[in-house]
Amino acid sequence: MKNVEHFGDLTPRMNHFREVVLDKKPYIDAQRALLVTEAYEKYKNQTPVMKRAYMLKNILEKMSIYIEDETLIVGNQASSNKDAPIFPEYTMKFVMEELDTFEKRDGDVFYITEETKEALRKIAPFWENNNLRAKGEALLPEEVSVFMETGFLEWKES
Repeated sequence: MKNVEHFGDLTPRMNHFREVVLDKKPYIDAQRALLVTEAYEKYKNQTPVMKRAYMLKNILEKMSIYIEDETLIVGNQASSNKDAPIFPEYTMKFVMEELDTFEKRDGDVFYITEETKEALRKIAPFWENNNLRAKGEALLPEEVSVFMETGFLEWKES
């Protein structure tokens, strides 16, 4: 939705860029997840703060960099514009549950290649009880766990 009265009109360059971004199919991108896993596996005996520091170092040193011709400010979390990175250190549960349905969702549709699915399946076991969600669930009192298991309460991922 344009608001020309308030913001003015886009330049031809930015109007073209806007159309390119809007037309691009969004994909699930596993690159960040793979780099995070690599660092967490390599530094598994370090303190949590050091693991996170090595994780960031690994991402900053190895993540793909792309710069589009129309872009004035660069930087992203994924390998290309509009793609969705995966954050396995938070959770892999919903990712694995929706691996074959990302393209079929009513909203927030993402496409995913078979190669990306395989890469995520490969790292999923490492994160099974080794992420923020699992640690949070382990701290829940027994009376809350019962409600979670029966489906009375759900932990919704955003």
